[in-house]
Amino acid sequence: MKYRKVFITLFLILAGIGIIGWFKVQTAQNNAQIASPSLAQESFLTLDYIKEDVAIKSELASAELHAKRWQADAKLVAVSIKFEDGLNYEFLKQYNYVFSSEIEPKHYLLINNSRIKGAMQTFAESNLFEQIIPEVLPAEYLKVNFVQALELVERAGGGDFRIANSGHCGVALMLMQPQNSVLNWHISYYDKQGSSEKTWQVNATSGAIQEG
Repeated sequence: MKYRKVFITLFLILAGIGIIGWFKVQTAQNNAQIASPSLAQESFLTLDYIKEDVAIKSELASAELHAKRWQADAKLVAVSIKFEDGLNYEFLKQYNYVFSSEIEPKHYLLINNSRIKGAMQTFAESNLFEQIIPEVLPAEYLKVNFVQALELVERAGGGDFRIANSGHCGVALMLMQPQNSVLNWHISYYDKQGSSEKTWQVNATSGAIQEG
């Protein structure tokens, strides 16, 4: 399947990790569980997504300013995030934005979030997405930010997977909307010492969640 190589390549480049499996890109949310992130005062996550929402939007705005210096028409097409051994910023190993431009259509700009050290980089189109052409991410994707998506997945079984693989569990997230597909957070929980892995899709607008 053509998406397999694309997702592996993207994570190898963005995260510098080995092959951890691949995310299935769905064109529909068949049999998906409709859910909403909890608004409870005390979340089992160490991240408070309600408070984080302002910071997430501010960091994205900063990245967009840098991208505009690259090309005036730069648009966000993907977000890639990775945690290792925990789910607060102490364990954050990757947090990248990918931008495209019609002025320079054969390249993508990768910008590291301000929480992660590193410079901006450009990549040839074929080095990131191969034959898949990602659509520009709509602004409303922040209706379900990555912390909310994680909370949904934790409740759906991700938390149990982390407990079972305590000390060697990685969590990778990618937000990308291929042409004519649903905008999802694609989330993978994987055992860094083995081949065990579980994946979910969380609709970035509705919060609908689906395993596999």
